[in-house]
Amino acid sequence: MDDPRTCVVAAYTLGWFPVEGRAHVDALLTAAADPDAGVAATAIVALGLLSGPVPEAVLIDDRGLVRWAAAVALARTRGLEAGPEVVAELTRWATGDQAEDERMPYLDGDLRGYASLALEQSAGPDAFGLLLTALGKSSGIQALNGADVALADGLP
Repeated sequence: MDDPRTCVVAAYTLGWFPVEGRAHVDALLTAAADPDAGVAATAIVALGLLSGPVPEAVLIDDRGLVRWAAAVALARTRGLEAGPEVVAELTRWATGDQAEDERMPYLDGDLRGYASLALEQSAGPDAFGLLLTALGKSSGIQALNGADVALADGLP
């Protein structure tokens, strides 16, 4: 496919259908190397949702959106074993200034909120403090994902 938007929609859709999506892991791995950051990032998140292989090299990609996707996918597939590099990348996104990206269809592009959800999966006992810091950066509807996770961690 030559149209990046079509590739994003295809990768996004595969992530929602685990049985069918697993049959397309090779296509998603190819899309994860796409020069378009939106295509690559969406394919990487889909791989994480499918518990597929996530190429570790994408965690050090020059493109921020791709690094975000790698951290989200690795948190999903490895949980507490994701490692400090993943937690550090997620923390940067959860507490950073870039909250949204229209190229990311998951959570309607709420990068901060998705990073907060992934922190809960990968940061262990440190998650609550990190989530509170992230929550201080959020407002409006985007604060709901982080608030939900922080409250669940803080009030078991």
